[in-house]
Amino acid sequence: MVAPALAVVPLYIYPTTGAWDPLTTSISANPDINFQIIINYNTGPGTDQYPDATYIAAIAGLNSFANVQNICYVHTSWANRDISQVETDVSLCAGWASYPDADIHMDGIFFDEAVAEYNDTTAEYMNSITSYAKDLLGTGRDTIVFNPGEQVTTEWYSIADYVVAFENSYSAYSASVLSSVPSEVRAQSQFIVYSFTGDQSSQTTLVDDLVAGDIGGIFVTTQPGYTAFSSLWAQFCSALGAA
Repeated sequence: MVAPALAVVPLYIYPTTGAWDPLTTSISANPDINFQIIINYNTGPGTDQYPDATYIAAIAGLNSFANVQNICYVHTSWANRDISQVETDVSLCAGWASYPDADIHMDGIFFDEAVAEYNDTTAEYMNSITSYAKDLLGTGRDTIVFNPGEQVTTEWYSIADYVVAFENSYSAYSASVLSSVPSEVRAQSQFIVYSFTGDQSSQTTLVDDLVAGDIGGIFVTTQPGYTAFSSLWAQFCSALGAA
């Protein structure tokens, strides 16, 4: 049996008072949905050892839920970023687990701007940062997501746990996009759909289609980005939970 699809949540919202309430309310209301939340503190983990006090409290709140997996945002600039800089970010993300006064551990790394082209050079780059991350994070907290934002060769799936095979606007989505993803990697694939313009019913249809297509992680938002919650956020969660 294929595992239920994750609710993938790019959370690029600063946690001012109440700002994350739509998320925590939905997490609590949908215990059967596993939420994979991308924590993007400062285009990555920032430069200090730990995030600020507001973020610490907010992350600790998320870590109190059994159905939450927090993964730390790190960008790679399509394999052009110096590996030492990527490793510094990964080290900071992994180091949050050592914070003494609250549980702010990360459960993995979301490598954004992941290179799509697979060749000896790019494979060595992505293998290197993935191995480094897995070693630092440790077993059970070492989920790795690549985000090329498009369908890529299946070789990448042997390195990452998940690959974002679609990150684009709703207008760019069609059934052919889903059908073009090889069946053997769909459970490891994630679809991130922004600028959704349909109503609740059409969103439910989209979610149902993606779940029926065995896509492993799904996110749909009416927003053009990830700095505010979708106007159909609660309905998205309900649709995913019922699918």
